[in-house]
Amino acid sequence: MELDIVKSSRGKKSNLCPKAALLAVLLWTFGPGLSPVLAQKTDVASQIGSQISQPDPQINSQIDSHINPQLNASVSNKRRPKIGLALGGGGMRGAAHIGVLEVLEREGVHVDYIAGTSMGSVVGGLYAAGVPICQLEERFTHGNVMKHFMTAPISVRLAVAPAFLPLKAMGSHQYDGLYRGNIFRKFLDKSVPQEDKNIESFKIPFCAVALNLIDGKPYALSKGNFGKALQASCALPLLRRPVRIDDKLFVDGGVLVNLPTRQVRDMGADIVIAVDIDESIDNIPMSDFEKLGSVVHRVICLHLAKVDQESLKLADIVIHPDLNGIRMVSTKRKDAKTAVAAGIAACEKALPEILKLVGPENLMVEGQVLKAPCENLDTLKN
Repeated sequence: MELDIVKSSRGKKSNLCPKAALLAVLLWTFGPGLSPVLAQKTDVASQIGSQISQPDPQINSQIDSHINPQLNASVSNKRRPKIGLALGGGGMRGAAHIGVLEVLEREGVHVDYIAGTSMGSVVGGLYAAGVPICQLEERFTHGNVMKHFMTAPISVRLAVAPAFLPLKAMGSHQYDGLYRGNIFRKFLDKSVPQEDKNIESFKIPFCAVALNLIDGKPYALSKGNFGKALQASCALPLLRRPVRIDDKLFVDGGVLVNLPTRQVRDMGADIVIAVDIDESIDNIPMSDFEKLGSVVHRVICLHLAKVDQESLKLADIVIHPDLNGIRMVSTKRKDAKTAVAAGIAACEKALPEILKLVGPENLMVEGQVLKAPCENLDTLKN
């Protein structure tokens, strides 16, 4: 087709020379009178030429997309990396997760997926359901969470445990454990909006990790009733009774998976931030083991530290707040405040690494606080 166009232009005779000669005569004879007109025409022509010579960005982008489709595809496929948060278990020490979330919100680091075990599932689940950071902090520092988690002191439960033995002799089918956890489940269900009773309706995709006693495997509970899933994830053996869901019998996921980095990666996270709330395993004096429950506490801490070693390898960034001295079953409000502050300090320390990995261009709101407004905080004190 291009060849045909060239041939047709050569076959046509040109009238350029006679026209040029006539123009020269007119300029010689009437030059002074015609110069303003010609000058005006020249200006118009130059304007038209300049408009034609200036490139159109939209046209150029369309041309580039055809000339270099590979480059265009690479630009269109570029997306913000998905960020996953793995929140570990550890009882009262889990309040540190609130401090971490507060810093991430403040810096505009948007969390796309959350996986939590035990108390990590409580904080992560409430946040994924849309509960503001300030309300989460109030629930812990005012003692509401632990009050519903430990409805009675362990010493009292142990004292009244023999009273339930006749029920078993009469054929009562109750699973092993001091607490059932039903009050805690109802408290959690009331803490989220009515329309968010099921996990799949949460604003942020979420899963709670629990261990099935039947087949010995950990499960990521990402559907169904929110309170039930968290009751299962927090069912610490001996302390709380297992929770039955369908044909499975769940206990605290921390037995095998205390830091669910693999689970949040499987949800689709490109970047995994792990919040490890284990105590540091340092040498302690022998006299410390004379206290009631000290041996059990130490054994649990050693077990969790061992279990979390493999999970930490799957994390891109690890945040490890200093929580030494805070016991898992603590009900002290002071411990909750200390844990939140430790979470803030640890996340701020890791912030340069986080921002470098996420990229400043991917922050949702740079330099602005994203906190949701705290309303009706007085109701949290009841």
